[in-house]
Parts: sequence; C-alpha cells; structure tokens
Amino acid sequence: MKLCDFLELCLLNPGLPPSISKLSPEDRMVLPVDYWPKPEWMKIVEDPKSSRPSKSVVKMFTATTAWTVYKRTNNLYAIDNDDLWDAWACARVIPGKLPNPDTIAFHGGFWESKVNQQVTSIKLSETSQTEYRYFKIASNFPVGLTSQVYVAPVNNPDEVDSIFVDFIVFVKSAKDEEQ
Repeated sequence: MKLCDFLELCLLNPGLPPSISKLSPEDRMVLPVDYWPKPEWMKIVEDPKSSRPSKSVVKMFTATTAWTVYKRTNNLYAIDNDDLWDAWACARVIPGKLPNPDTIAFHGGFWESKVNQQVTSIKLSETSQTEYRYFKIASNFPVGLTSQVYVAPVNNPDEVDSIFVDFIVFVKSAKDEEQ
C-alpha cells in the first residue's frame, strides 16, 4: 500500500464511526490488513462490503483459537508513548450451520504480558453478516514495543462459519473517563 493511500484511508474512511472520524490524525491510526502478519489460519480475500478502496480483508478460519489478526503497538509507540489507547476492530461474521445468538463469535484484546492483558468477547448476536461493525476490543492500554492488540476465533466452526476483519483502528483514550 502506498503512503498516500494509507493517509487517505486514515483521513477519509467513510466507514469510521463519527466519533472516531472527527478525531485528528494524531489521535487515531487505522491499520488495514496490508500491515498485519499473515498466519496460515487466515487468508486475505476481496470483500465488496469493505469500505476500503482495495476491498482486501482478512478471512479467519474458525476452527482455531490462535490469534489471527494481531499487531504490535510499536507503531503507536513511535508516535506517542505517553498516552493510553483504545482499539476497535471493524468486522463482520458469517454464522455457521448451528448458530446460537449467545455464542461467542470472536475474542479481541490487548496483551503485554501475563499480568497486563485484556480480553473482550463479542457475541454472535452483536455481529452482522451483511455489514461491517465496529467492536471495541481493548480500552485504556499503554503502548509498548512488545505489546499487541489482537482478534481471534474461539474454535466453534459449527456456530461461526467465518469472520472477516477489515481493519483495526487505534484511538487515543478519552482524557476524562467518558467514552
């Protein structure tokens, strides 16, 4: 991805929630799939429902619990290592053959060490198969050279057929506890 395309995505992405799109570029960073590691339990596919010009998204295989979309926060550390950040995943989910609205569709979170981690569970009933939605997967986390933000399936292929992740947005946490 060219730098100009990346900057355009950060500044103009029409899919960003208004509360995020109004923020200055210094207060947010969008990481599309082009910037993620690519483990064998996922693949990059074109999805016409993506709001990005390239339409490239991650399709997660759901018969695993391995982190599929993950990124070190060192990108943020280079920008600003004094503030706390939130992470939002832009995703949609295709239910499996035996969907249950109460089942966990995927986990997201922040990991720095065994003592500093967050896990957020997103239920199938919170997701959509027809449109991308934003899910806050981590809150008020410090950035570091080895800390990571991730999205992972929960090994339930009968309930969840596939998970598509368009991008992750890092947003500086609100200074005043209200989000």
